[in-house]
Amino acid sequence: MRLERFGIALLLLSFVDCKASLQAEVNAKKKEEASFDEPPPTVEESSERTADTVEAAMLGARHDVRLAPTGLAPVCSCLAVAVGASNDQRFQWEGEIPRIDAANQVVLVLESEGVPCEGAGAVGPASYWGYVREGDDVVVHVETAQLGRPIPHGAIVPRPGPDGAIYLRPASKKTPFGRPLVQGDELCRVL
Repeated sequence: MRLERFGIALLLLSFVDCKASLQAEVNAKKKEEASFDEPPPTVEESSERTADTVEAAMLGARHDVRLAPTGLAPVCSCLAVAVGASNDQRFQWEGEIPRIDAANQVVLVLESEGVPCEGAGAVGPASYWGYVREGDDVVVHVETAQLGRPIPHGAIVPRPGPDGAIYLRPASKKTPFGRPLVQGDELCRVL
């Protein structure tokens, strides 16, 4: 008797579950069909979308940019660095140049290959690791690249505040890149 009641209960539960599933599918189809009923934007509406309305690129690492090979003088230990707008002539982009919000963002590109580096030994190339905001300052961390992974040679970072600057800091004590060239300075200032 218990087994029969259990079987009936299971049958009812599966029926209710199946019915709910079918109802959800019907509701989803109705929503989908309703969206096709809306008229497409007119030519005037679509032409209003110009280059000015394109959103700025997201902050963070970029694998698609390098420094131009001319003038790779160290700015920080073992590292040539340039900071500027995305269309800066010192930057070589692999694809389309990203649009940035010039009031709030800058592009930072770093290069270790071809830059003199005394006492570093055999280390891999430098790689952007991340940034932190410290008051009005932006502090960019640089690491030794992990071979076999894409190497971010640059990043889009926030523009520093009115009383701030952009500094580089090695990601670890073993990292030779990004230390200040001037003895006694804690960080290497790049902007």
